[in-house]
Amino acid sequence: MIPTDDATSPENKAATAAELKDYFCPFCNHKLFRGRVKEFKLVCQECNKLVDSSTLNQPPELPDKENQEPSV
Repeated sequence: MIPTDDATSPENKAATAAELKDYFCPFCNHKLFRGRVKEFKLVCQECNKLVDSSTLNQPPELPDKENQEPSV
């Protein structure tokens, strides 16, 4: 009988894969990598744009309502 390693058991592999997150480029939607990180800065291999995790979760800036023309 071959001894099984707890790190390679099917139950452990499923739990590990569930904890990983896929990261995608916000510009071209190309998959950047899979993992668990707090922050990252890298260049997308597909569109060659810098992807910075500190700017990904910020809501887009809305235009000032004072400077908008009234809608008809």
